[in-house]
Amino acid sequence: MRAIGVMVASLAMVLPTACGRQAPAGGSADPNGFAAADGPARQPLTATDSACGGTGAHDKHATTGIGCASCHPCGGSYGFADAPTLPGGTSAVGGAVVRSSGTTSCTVACHYPFGASPQAVSWSTPGPLACSACHSNVASASQTYRSAHTVAQTDPTTNRAACQSCHETSLHTSGHVRIDVGSGQVVDASVSDPVQLNATCQGCHGGSGRTISGETPPVLPGWSSPTGDFHGARGGAGFGGTLASPYTVGQGPLACTECHDAHASQNAFLFASTAGGVPVVPATIDRAGVGAEMLCANCHLGNRHAGCMISNCHTSDPAPAGKPCFFCHGHEGIVNFTLPTWDNHPNGNGSYCSHCHSPGWFPVVEYTPPRFVSGPTLSASATAATVTWTTDEPATSWVELGTASDALGTTVGDGALTTTHQVALTGLSQLTSYAIRVRTSDAFRNVAFSPITSFTTSSASAPPAPALTPEPDFAYEWGGTPPPASYTATFQWSAVAAPDGHPVQYRFQLATTSTFDAPLVDVWLDGTTYQRALAVTQYPGVTYSWRVQARDAVETASVGPWTPAGRFAVYWYMPY
Repeated sequence: MRAIGVMVASLAMVLPTACGRQAPAGGSADPNGFAAADGPARQPLTATDSACGGTGAHDKHATTGIGCASCHPCGGSYGFADAPTLPGGTSAVGGAVVRSSGTTSCTVACHYPFGASPQAVSWSTPGPLACSACHSNVASASQTYRSAHTVAQTDPTTNRAACQSCHETSLHTSGHVRIDVGSGQVVDASVSDPVQLNATCQGCHGGSGRTISGETPPVLPGWSSPTGDFHGARGGAGFGGTLASPYTVGQGPLACTECHDAHASQNAFLFASTAGGVPVVPATIDRAGVGAEMLCANCHLGNRHAGCMISNCHTSDPAPAGKPCFFCHGHEGIVNFTLPTWDNHPNGNGSYCSHCHSPGWFPVVEYTPPRFVSGPTLSASATAATVTWTTDEPATSWVELGTASDALGTTVGDGALTTTHQVALTGLSQLTSYAIRVRTSDAFRNVAFSPITSFTTSSASAPPAPALTPEPDFAYEWGGTPPPASYTATFQWSAVAAPDGHPVQYRFQLATTSTFDAPLVDVWLDGTTYQRALAVTQYPGVTYSWRVQARDAVETASVGPWTPAGRFAVYWYMPY
């Protein structure tokens, strides 16, 4: 994250009165040559007084011409100067410093609606000013963004809530940008070292970050892998063409903020308005990465793919201008190209034959998300679950997982492109309710989401799921005898045993929907059989779904998984 933003122009205060040897009009000089900003001289600093030193927030104010003397008297008195003129024509009572929970938050001189009555500011509750009133690098509600961490609103309450969805503000005035990345972990994003800064980003983008407005962070696998993203920990080896200054080949990882904005952007990848010191036209970069070649060209000069134009291989740039760089390169878990090696090739030119010898390997750009052909389906036990689905085109396999306490804060899966998907969720807690959602995207990063569904893990001492005896359709042909008014279905399932030897009970559900939202029958039984009279109506009649689960009859909280649902229909029809 970038450092705290500077004050916007609307908050420009009165010009500072420097602490000097001459007192301003109406003031008087003190013995050590200090003068009060307003009013009479204050007592000079002594050897026992703390030296005046600004916090990070004060220093930010100072860069805009709002110095210490704008508000505070010199000479060691830590209050307000007597009644200085403040924004909106208001004034503050001398010495009025507000403290909240023992920590000085800020005076009420400026942080209240201009012209209104002063009120205290607390960093843990909605304040009278929007955070973005001071921090101008936060998005405003008047602009439209295509991607954002949190697009702040101008309403102070929603603005502060949006900012505090990520920012931990106990050190708000220290100049330290602190991010709550989830799971109780707070990191300092004020560091300048790229490795430490990127660790902050990875705190959310490593698969266990906080959700923002219900959205989970994109996972960035391979960022620190030697074979992963070229901007990560992997040192360059001469590929990538000539780099613009100050970048050099093999320099190591780049800070995420070299290219990405910390808050919001007008493109799908959260790119900043400048990258490599060159302005970017972010609105021209779409979700498929088309247009991003101009961003890459800010740093990669000349032949970007010079490494491919060697050893009698490519004689020209294999991906000329206009091709989205992100199809091959990227750190969203979609990397369609692995740098070839020159081993085991008849001509000594490389072993990735399928890449070099497959015409049309670079497909036509498209913007249609993958379609779920089957699933997602889930099977769960006491401490694990498996989610499976298939798609109509190769896509990634990610499952977003959460509980009531962390929403969908964990992402598990794989960035490999496939049409058959299976993701194992391990380390789950027994007898716990979880919510999951599948997120799958194709080679051009067109994303498809499944609906959010929930499941509850069983106990390790719970019985397994029984086996259902299929219930056949009841299809009555109306010949000379009218159909019966009802049909008695007999449902049967196998007996199962509890791990600790206790007796077992069975829960039977019957419904007219496959989701069992409003079951016709929901009952616990001691046996393995249940009968139910069902009305016989004309074709297509009614299709029923049924399922069974078992539990320990003594430790009733030890409930096993549901069986896969059985289905059958009941109807009568006229012969033709």
